[in-house]
Amino acid sequence: MLAKREIALRQSLAEMTDMAYLEKSRISLLEQVVSDIPRSAILKLFQEAGFNALLAPSWRKRDLVRQFYSQKDWTRRREAEALFGVFFKVLSGLQQRCREDVAGARNIRTQFSRLLRDLRDDGADFYDTKVDWIAGSKKRLNHSPRPGEIELLIVTALTEENQVVTAILEQDATLEEENDRVQIYRKQLPGDRGSIRIAVASAFQMGAVSLGMFVAPLLSALNPRRAVLVGIAAAVDTGEVDLGDVPFASQVLGYEDIAIEKGMLSFRTDGFQVDPQMRRWVGRLRSSSRLYRGWQKDCLERIPMVVDTLSSLRAGTIVPPGEIRPPHLVVGAVAGGPFLIRDADFRDSLRKHQDEVPSHKSVQVAAPVHPKLVSAEMEAHGFMAAANEAGIPASVVKGISDVGDENKSALEKASGGFYRAFACLNSLLAIQHASEW
Repeated sequence: MLAKREIALRQSLAEMTDMAYLEKSRISLLEQVVSDIPRSAILKLFQEAGFNALLAPSWRKRDLVRQFYSQKDWTRRREAEALFGVFFKVLSGLQQRCREDVAGARNIRTQFSRLLRDLRDDGADFYDTKVDWIAGSKKRLNHSPRPGEIELLIVTALTEENQVVTAILEQDATLEEENDRVQIYRKQLPGDRGSIRIAVASAFQMGAVSLGMFVAPLLSALNPRRAVLVGIAAAVDTGEVDLGDVPFASQVLGYEDIAIEKGMLSFRTDGFQVDPQMRRWVGRLRSSSRLYRGWQKDCLERIPMVVDTLSSLRAGTIVPPGEIRPPHLVVGAVAGGPFLIRDADFRDSLRKHQDEVPSHKSVQVAAPVHPKLVSAEMEAHGFMAAANEAGIPASVVKGISDVGDENKSALEKASGGFYRAFACLNSLLAIQHASEW
């Protein structure tokens, strides 16, 4: 079916290579498609690609084609890739055959270049006639927030993480809606940029499976523009991060698939790429001394309020240290697995080969999860799997609350959980300062 339409589309667009026609018309690619392809063919071709907004039978051809350029939701990835493969191949050939001095051809190149740039900005790479989406995610094109839309979904696994997020948003935003699954806040943006809606939800329990089952229907119901998992994690590379620091995940690995071979654990990892836009925002934050210092200052200034708020919700007392070191933000691989890490040797084996760690360690690991692994926790891969399946760009930002050694419990008892609150606060504020919401 699609092959026949490709032939028809090729023939229609091939007629545009007539220089007299191009010079006479001087119209854009969009208008040429409207002029040269029957409405019925456009409708069938676009419906085949999964453009679910094109079902209104009364729409004019021009409206249909314009919807092609502004479509937000990809519902059937394979057909959409094939459609863009057709346009990429045909228009690439057309581009090469048109002379530089023909005004109509120049308009075609401009339209085509803009379309390709939009696609690539949303994570698409072109290989001959295929479109390969980063991490297999379904992306949105030319997307801007609509009234009532959720700009960001902030997810936490634990009650204490949710307490920190709620404490900050109650200061910075207005609660609009609330039920037993989600709270929705409206946040005013600086200047004349209007406002956005931020949703907050927590599974209130540990583990990748429980979080994935919790967040999957939420992503479907809310359809946020992007989602982020916020909270706490254990340091794996203790030379790279310390208590309170915030690793932003460049990729999220899962190591729940475990084999036992000759008395040793073998992790068969898989992974997910994170939201490319959020990664660019974090890169900007880390590259600007002004923004970076502003984030560090905000973390130090807000932690007393968070400590007071959390202390009123708990029986125990949070004990801040005498001097609080400003946090640092790093970018690196993070991992989610089934283990609560309280063993330094096992922690090191997650990123070092067995020959690099003591041979007397109680848990033997045949090969590391990743040689540059920065931190590990228990929910990230479940969260990313659910977001990837829903086609929602997602990220993981979890601060360091312990260093994954035998002193974990003693540290938490002595500080009353201070570093858990501090790490979660710093991760939330890193997102805020990076994205300027």
